[in-house]
Amino acid sequence: MSGYRLHLIFYTAACATIYYILHSTGLVGGVGIKQVVGFIVGGLYAVLPDVDTPASKIRLITSRVLLFTVLVFLTAHVLSGSIELVYVSAAIVSALLLLWHSRHRGYFHTVSAAVILSAPLVLANPFYAAMACLGYTSHLVLDGEIRI
Repeated sequence: MSGYRLHLIFYTAACATIYYILHSTGLVGGVGIKQVVGFIVGGLYAVLPDVDTPASKIRLITSRVLLFTVLVFLTAHVLSGSIELVYVSAAIVSALLLLWHSRHRGYFHTVSAAVILSAPLVLANPFYAAMACLGYTSHLVLDGEIRI
């Protein structure tokens, strides 16, 4: 099993290779803020599949951020009376329970998970979704889940 550092190095090498090829053929220009944000998003997605590993840093960070979000939303509900915040909190808790009971190298280590988890980023920018999918699939390639 590869650690998160190796996944980030592999993702960075894949990005550099793809950028070099696209830049040398004239298909892409320079690097701007959109490319930097996309690279960072892809880097986060490159470690995301290990969210199903109990001892992984990404799981610890994700769990803490989501629990904090639930506390903020429930506090906001008490102050505002907005029932939607309770529903969103319940959805987050449900997602956490599914996460905490998922098995390693299960659903989160599939191409369908890469596509489904990357797809919402299309709403922000299709480039970000593509970079997220690249990061996620680079993880799967390095773990041997996808053969190239």
